[in-house]
Amino acid sequence: PGQAAQKRAAQLQALWQDMHREIVGQSSDAKHVLVETSGHFMQRDQPEAIVDAIRQMLEMIGDGT
Repeated sequence: PGQAAQKRAAQLQALWQDMHREIVGQSSDAKHVLVETSGHFMQRDQPEAIVDAIRQMLEMIGDGT
């Protein structure tokens, strides 16, 4: 059961990432950032990643690109 569970977890992770890429592909301005060192509550686990993403978005808007 250990190897089977690991294989299934890897398959689900790949599916999850594929689905996110599909959502990101629906916008010409979207960006998908995967923070592998974070859990489900990224804002608590890796707040600097959130701040960086917001800063990048604000710079993009400010540049008019």
